[in-house]
Amino acid sequence: MERVWLDDFDGAAVRGAAARHAVKVLRARVGDVFAGYDGSRERTLRVAGFDGGAVLVEALAERELPQTPGSRLTLAAALLKGRRWDLLLEKAAELGVGRIIPLAAERSVAKLAGEDSAERLERWRRILGGASAQCAGRIPGICEPESPASAVERLSGAPNKFIFITRGAAESFATAVRELEDGETVVMVGPEGDWTDAETQSAAAAGFRAAALGPLILRAETAAIAAAALVSLAGKDV
Repeated sequence: MERVWLDDFDGAAVRGAAARHAVKVLRARVGDVFAGYDGSRERTLRVAGFDGGAVLVEALAERELPQTPGSRLTLAAALLKGRRWDLLLEKAAELGVGRIIPLAAERSVAKLAGEDSAERLERWRRILGGASAQCAGRIPGICEPESPASAVERLSGAPNKFIFITRGAAESFATAVRELEDGETVVMVGPEGDWTDAETQSAAAAGFRAAALGPLILRAETAAIAAAALVSLAGKDV
């Protein structure tokens, strides 16, 4: 069954990008059935007609989307440039990450100056929504970017807290994942230029454990995706 992210749905009509996708991509006709997702529910919808730019639908069934092993994973990732950040969002959604916190780290190459924050956040949510619909999963939460220091303070109460580092002593995250405590797991992934000493020291002071994904130095988006995959495949609701 074809899947559509419901960006504008009132229960009887699909509008916006979802309607355009249904008409132009799916070539929907009256009587056709497709699955619509809003981030937490899946609806089986039958096309009942068309009204201007809207697709009129009849709901045949509805179900709550299940929690996944990664649903209690918070991925706090330093902002990346362009497509690399979009890729991180897509794959995090596909792997069932529960929440994404964009970090404006000191050495982040991506700059936010001049961007409208509401439009930027809406674009990120569309990316997450489309990826979640594609894999029939829940949409991760996402917020405005904040500093690593602010995120560390806010997330300090999580029982499982990790910061990925490329220098110094670090434990294996692949091993640590098998021994997580119940509750939220937070993973901090740094920018292209790595963390500053102040950022790593702040995290360590708040109880974040230094972790690594192996002997190779991974690109930031690869590290984030690998961390999400390890949690998702751990086989338990962390």
